[in-house]
Amino acid sequence: MLPLFRDFVFHQQSGTGAPALDVGHAVEALTRLDAGDSQRIALPCRDGQSMLTADYATVRASLDDSFGVLRARATAGKGPTGLHTAGWNRAGASNDGAPSDGGLSAGSRKLFEAAGAGDFSLGGG
Repeated sequence: MLPLFRDFVFHQQSGTGAPALDVGHAVEALTRLDAGDSQRIALPCRDGQSMLTADYATVRASLDDSFGVLRARATAGKGPTGLHTAGWNRAGASNDGAPSDGGLSAGSRKLFEAAGAGDFSLGGG
């Protein structure tokens, strides 16, 4: 489900089929994801033949579960070596106490970390 949601958010197409990024759509979708909104969305499957319908709350639960598994594996020494969560505390601040996430919500931060985006902080440390 998460790859389909990522495609829904970031892989939009124009009317002619050309790649297009609608920043408003991406911000709205990530905000609704973070809030666990009950609005249902249609997530087109990559085969182009079928769709999965889910609400943002279900996608968020899937993201939270996946992130929990990644975190558990990383702390147990079994996780992927590219998981960059060092430097973050549970409040979303850098270890020096200064916010360095550029204002990202916890859900958005989890989405980027789960996608392997690595360290995306805007702070200097």
